[in-house]
Amino acid sequence: MVGFGIFILTLLATVWDFAQLALQKNLEATRGLAALLALFLLLEGLPMTWISVYFWYFYLWLGIILADAGDETPIAPKWEHVVPYNYP
Repeated sequence: MVGFGIFILTLLATVWDFAQLALQKNLEATRGLAALLALFLLLEGLPMTWISVYFWYFYLWLGIILADAGDETPIAPKWEHVVPYNYP
C-alpha cells in the first residue's frame, strides 16, 4: 500500500511540474503534459503488466524535457563550493 501511495505521489508531482512549465508557454512541456494525461486515461483500460516496461522509457523522456526546460542556474557555481579549500 505504501508503494502505491508513493507511485501516485510521483505521478501527481510530475503532472504539477509539467503544468507549471506548460503555463509558461513551453511547447515541449505542453506536449509532455498532454502525453502524460493521455497515458493516465489509457491506464484505465490496459493491464499494468503490459505497460510497466514502457513506463521507464516514458518517464525518461519526461525527465529529459524537465531537465532541458528547467532552471539554468547551477547548484554549485564554483568548484570551491563542492571541494574543500585544503583538498590535497
